[in-house]
Amino acid sequence: MSLINFGLSKEAFRNDYFEKHPYLATSALDVAGYDWSLIDAALDLQEPTRERLKVLRHGRIEPRAYTEEYVDIGIRRTRIVKAKLYDLLEQGATIVLNRAELVSEAIEALCMQVGSFVGTQTTVNAYASLGAVPATNVHWDTHDVFVLQLSGRKHWRIYEPTLPLPFVNQISNERKDEVSDVPFMDHMLEAGSILYVPRGWWHKVEPTQDRDSIHLTVAIHSPMMLDYLIWACSTSLPEHLPFRRAMLGRPEEGANLKEALSLVTSLLSSPEMIDAFHGRAKERERSVSPFAIQGLLATASAPLPDDAIVSINSKSAGHAAAGQPITINGVRVASEGKDGLVLNALAESGPVTVQKLREQMGELTVQSADQVLRRLARNEWIRISKQGTSE
Repeated sequence: MSLINFGLSKEAFRNDYFEKHPYLATSALDVAGYDWSLIDAALDLQEPTRERLKVLRHGRIEPRAYTEEYVDIGIRRTRIVKAKLYDLLEQGATIVLNRAELVSEAIEALCMQVGSFVGTQTTVNAYASLGAVPATNVHWDTHDVFVLQLSGRKHWRIYEPTLPLPFVNQISNERKDEVSDVPFMDHMLEAGSILYVPRGWWHKVEPTQDRDSIHLTVAIHSPMMLDYLIWACSTSLPEHLPFRRAMLGRPEEGANLKEALSLVTSLLSSPEMIDAFHGRAKERERSVSPFAIQGLLATASAPLPDDAIVSINSKSAGHAAAGQPITINGVRVASEGKDGLVLNALAESGPVTVQKLREQMGELTVQSADQVLRRLARNEWIRISKQGTSE
């Protein structure tokens, strides 16, 4: 498993860059092994539905140009006609695999790292192309993204927003005349580099002539202030009389509304309500780790590899306040004993080697330490990975 070197702390990213302006880190990722075989394997598993697979060349190419429907033992299915897809790639088209983390363990591992760094849910779209034909025109995204350039390079021009932090329905199609003539950033993104682009920032992305390119766009799905307000209002307001009064145009409605609005401010700004919102999000988070049956059965006896990478199986746990319980896959896990020692260390430091965790577990033998790690992995509280595979 390749580890991303973000080049700054989680706190520095949140305070200095998140929702504010782009961030670039070069040589942030060892890209050895991230090549076309990654895309081949994902395409083998990806159902070529309109939602999951796109082919772009000066806009979207209709799926009928490279797929066909057929009946498979009574079930209607769709398959990619490879010769047609290869022809389109040679003509400069770009393949886009939406939700690529669902069909590639290696991509999912990178998605997990970005999510853990930011502290919220993430998904991945994978882009792969052979030529210099742009897949898209200048636009903004309605979610923050981290771009991971895995192979080749792409020319990025980023322009300041004209509608900061747009909602998902506030798209850029009809507003392209607002783009500045002068880019905020003009950079050739090389393999191994990562780029953070806040939602709403205009960007134009172009591949280079005669260079393959593979990159991942990791979308950050963070809850918005409006999400909190809607949840908090629907959760708490019905319990209070002022919000249950009818609106019929009576003289006293002005005073009633003033009373209700005063109560809204008090209720929605309470620390308990805010904590409950964040706690609900953590309890609903699920991170599905890869299967590792042979390595995690009770009969497993071989020592775990010293250089295997151990990470916490949660995107939000690393941002828990000191002393607060850690919630992983809907379960509040123990903060004491050896389990708590491992989980707290991973939440604070991020991924580390098996050897380093053994050292932190002090007097335990290798066998006893590995039993702790295997138990945590069986419960899907941690992951034990090496070169994209799990024990």
